[in-house]
Amino acid sequence: MIPGKPDEKLSLAVWAPTSDSVAYVVGNNVKIRHLDDKTTTDVTKDGNKDLFYGIPDWVYEEEVFQGAQALWWSENGKHLAFLRTNESKVPEYPLQYFVSRPSGEYPPEELENYPELDFIKYPKAGAPNPVVDLQFFDLNKKEVFSVSIKDDFPDNDRLITEVVWAGAEQVLIRETNRESDLLRMILIDVTTRTGKVVRELNVAELDGGWFEVVCHKAMPCSGAYSDLSSRNIQDISPQIRKRAERNPDILTL
Repeated sequence: MIPGKPDEKLSLAVWAPTSDSVAYVVGNNVKIRHLDDKTTTDVTKDGNKDLFYGIPDWVYEEEVFQGAQALWWSENGKHLAFLRTNESKVPEYPLQYFVSRPSGEYPPEELENYPELDFIKYPKAGAPNPVVDLQFFDLNKKEVFSVSIKDDFPDNDRLITEVVWAGAEQVLIRETNRESDLLRMILIDVTTRTGKVVRELNVAELDGGWFEVVCHKAMPCSGAYSDLSSRNIQDISPQIRKRAERNPDILTL
């Protein structure tokens, strides 16, 4: 995958739908390998131990996406959406390892009961969460861009729980606040680089409840679509609207 570095370890690799490019993550940065001319594009360059591109941190991998993928190709392979995760303000939590130790070393005899310590970024209740936002890469223009949304959640109160392309030019994003009692569906057009909130639901006002992140068995959270209501699809793209009209049961809360 990486010319001259056959042993380089990748965190993720995802084929473009057009099968002519591969997006991959190495060193917490997103890169694209173009198979037609065997060149590589550096999509991001500032990834580090606290700043992730295209892959989730521990919390998003375990609790939100239920997987290690946080980048999504458009259907025509001309755009790539990817999550940027900043966990610099998330406190560290100590982990004790007794058997499988991060160092790979076995303790001296009679010291087996003393664990090896490692630390991970882990936000307990009330502690700072990782800050996430969605970015896009235009393969033709070689540009990274983001889209500002009116009435979007502030950085410290935003959870991005699902991303799915609705055709080649539009992408749907499901967001909630940290308490998960206010949901917003956002529709972004990557051609015009504009977006808007197309649906909002406040379950705190309805019944005092909250939203759970739910993955359908046939449509896992890592890129598949599973969260529009057929009751309110007039503002959604034609592709999604047609799917809902043919089979309303595939769109659920």
